Amino acid sequence: MIPISLYITMELVRLGQSYFMIGDAQMYDCNSDSRFQCRSLNINEDLGQIRYIISDKAGTLTENKMEFRRASVYGVDYGDSLQVTNQRSLVGQRWKLKPEVNVDPELVALLHADIIGEERIAAHEFFLSLAACNTVIPMTSKSTSNSSANEDHDVVDTIDYQGESPDEQALVTAASAYGYTLMERTSGHIVVDVNGEKMRLDVLGLHEFDSVRKRMSVVIRFPSNAVKVLVKGADSSMLGIIDMSSDHGCGAAESAKIKHATENHLTCYSSQGLRTLVIASKDFTDAEFEEWQEKYEEASTSLTERQAKLRQAAALIECRLNLLGATAIEDKLQEGVPETI
Repeated sequence: MIPISLYITMELVRLGQSYFMIGDAQMYDCNSDSRFQCRSLNINEDLGQIRYIISDKAGTLTENKMEFRRASVYGVDYGDSLQVTNQRSLVGQRWKLKPEVNVDPELVALLHADIIGEERIAAHEFFLSLAACNTVIPMTSKSTSNSSANEDHDVVDTIDYQGESPDEQALVTAASAYGYTLMERTSGHIVVDVNGEKMRLDVLGLHEFDSVRKRMSVVIRFPSNAVKVLVKGADSSMLGIIDMSSDHGCGAAESAKIKHATENHLTCYSSQGLRTLVIASKDFTDAEFEEWQEKYEEASTSLTERQAKLRQAAALIECRLNLLGATAIEDKLQEGVPETI
C-alpha cells in the first residue's frame, strides 16, 4: 500500500521546486521584465529525465531579428570590415532608417559613380531587386528629426515595412539604406524612391516563393517600357540557372569569374552563420514576354493544378539569368544559447 502522506509529500516537493525556479535570478529576462513562470507542477520529474533537445533555429535559438550584414555585388564583397556610417547615404533625404542598418561607403560610392559601367549597372539592379522583389507593404508616418542628415527638415517620413518574412523586411530596409526606398505597393504597381527620384514600376506578374523552386520572381515594366524579371532565391536553386554563355553582356569569361567569386562569398557567409540569398535578373524579348504572359494568365485563372501551372510559367522566365550578387543576413542567437549548446 502507498501511504497518503507520500502523495502529499510529493506535491509539497513539487511546490517547493517551482518556488525555487520562479525565484531563480538566472531565469530572469530583462528585456520582457519577467521571471520564470511555472504553470504546471506535474512535469518536474520529466524535466529531470531530459537527455536530448531537438530544436529548430529561427525564432527558437535566435532572436528572429534579421539584420543586413554583408553583400556580394558583381563579384565584389562589401561589408567585410565595416567602418561604416548610418548617415552617409541619407544626406538630403526625407526618410529615416532603422539603426541596425549598416551602410558600406565603398558601395555607396559605386552607386553614385559618374562613370556608368557594368559594375554600377549591376549594383543599381541589385538594390532595385531588393526593393521590388518581395511582398512587403510600406507604412509611412510623419515624425520630427534633429539629425544632421535631415537638418533642413523638421518633419520627415518614417517608413516601416510590414511583411510575412523578416528576411524580406531586412532586405527592403537595406535597400532603403542605399537610397532605394520602397514607397508604395499595390497589386498593379510599386513606387521606388531612387536617391530622391520616384520611379513607378508596373508589376506584370509575381511568382511567390515556394519550397519546390526555392526562389521568387517579379516581372516589372520600367517607365522606358522595358520589361525585366527580378529573381531572388537560395543559392542551391539559383546558381544553376545563371547565364554563362558568350551572349551575356559581360562575356563568358567575366561571367564565370563573377559567379566563382560569388560562390566563394556565399561559402564565407554561410560559415559565419549568415542567411544567404542570391539575386539575379533578366531582360525580356517581346517573344519571351508574350509566351510567359499567355502561360501566366492561363495558370492564374486555372481551377485545377494551379500551383503546378504557375511553376511551369515561372520556369519560362527563371532561366539564363544575369547574376547580380548575394546578400547575407544575420539572425543573432539569443543570450546564453552558445554557452548552453
